[in-house]
Amino acid sequence: MVYLLTILKGLKHRHAAGARLPNLTILFPVKRSKFLSPESEKRINVAGRVGCAVSAMLRRLGLHYKGDESYGKIRISGISLRRWFKPKVSFTSYAGKLADFTSSKSHLAKEITNQQRNIRSSYRID
Repeated sequence: MVYLLTILKGLKHRHAAGARLPNLTILFPVKRSKFLSPESEKRINVAGRVGCAVSAMLRRLGLHYKGDESYGKIRISGISLRRWFKPKVSFTSYAGKLADFTSSKSHLAKEITNQQRNIRSSYRID
C-alpha cells in the first residue's frame, strides 16, 4: 500500500507539472478454491489479503477503479486520476463568491472537538 501511495504522490507532481497521466493496472495474487456443490465440483477465485486491503484503501480515498480484486486485476484510468487530483471548488449559491476554504486538518480537528464535547455532555455523572 505504501508503494501505491508513493506512485500516487509522484503522479500528483506530474499532474501539477501538466503531464498526461497514464492508466494504472494493479495485479494481485489470487487463490483458487474448490468447493463441492450438489451438481459438481466448482472452482472460484478468492482475493488475497493484499488485494482486499488495496481496494478498500482506494474506496476510502474515493478513487474510482474498474475491475475486481477477486479477479486479480484493478485498472485506474488516467481520467479518474485527473478528476481525483482536482480540488473541489464550492461556490455560495446567492453571491457567487468563493466560500471559505478550511484545510482538512482544521476540519478534522473541529470534528474531533465536537465529538469530545458530545461525549462529555452525554455521560455526565451527577
